[in-house]
Amino acid sequence: MQWIKHSQCNGRLSWLAIIVLFGLNACTSRYYAAPVENRQQNGYSVPAPVVAKPANSATRAASASYQALDTQGRHQVKAGDTLYRIARHYQQSVRQLAAWNRLSPPYTVYPGQVLQVRPVVAAPVQTSPRTVPHTSSQRPTRQLAPRAMRPVPAQSHARTSVNCTPNGGLRHWRWPTQVHKISTTFTRSGRRGITIAGQTGQPVLAAHAGKVLYSGVGVNGYYGDLIIIQHHPAWLSVYAYNRTLRVRENDQVQAGQIIASMGKNSQGQTALHFEISCDGKTVDPLKFLPTF
Repeated sequence: MQWIKHSQCNGRLSWLAIIVLFGLNACTSRYYAAPVENRQQNGYSVPAPVVAKPANSATRAASASYQALDTQGRHQVKAGDTLYRIARHYQQSVRQLAAWNRLSPPYTVYPGQVLQVRPVVAAPVQTSPRTVPHTSSQRPTRQLAPRAMRPVPAQSHARTSVNCTPNGGLRHWRWPTQVHKISTTFTRSGRRGITIAGQTGQPVLAAHAGKVLYSGVGVNGYYGDLIIIQHHPAWLSVYAYNRTLRVRENDQVQAGQIIASMGKNSQGQTALHFEISCDGKTVDPLKFLPTF
């Protein structure tokens, strides 16, 4: 009888153990351990790789643009440059470039002219090294004198001086059109050239032999259809408010050659606006043109 009871007890315990084990197995089978990546190589921890984000096109363009600058953020105007093209190239506004370089409309720039195309960053103030007095418990350290930096010779931007006077400068100018009346004359305070009144379609002539630097629409609506001719590395002539243009950029022209026909200026008057500049500065054309 005792054996039967003992057998029944052992049987109940066996079934109870089976049920408990089955329950535990069922519970543990519902969840799976997350895989763990082994970052141990030769006993050292290897960091996760970092994927570098590619730079956008604007950033690449800006870095490529500033590579051509000198250390002071300046750009030297080349043939065919306009302030708008330069501003777009260096990702600056036209107004900002005009303010930095004190330019006024129509923002005319000339080859060889140096423009500031980014703000000038002030050099950091150098301070002398501080010497900390040592106490008896501290061992004095040896003070090393700073090494003097070897000066880097600056690039010379100096150009040969140009004689811009009527007697010593470029001679043998001729009138750019038939003169009926000179409505405005040159003034240093405002007007950069002269205005020659005429008739619609009247021929406009090259005042001197040279190369056409620009032939097209003026800047920001000023000067109408415009032609700029370079007669010498330092000498330019400007013909504004034309009706039709008969030359293209890089054309070689002779003195007296027809380059355009006369149109109307911003005031609605039939006239030619004519300028002469020497070394980037406008001069009075009447001092160079022959008397009539």
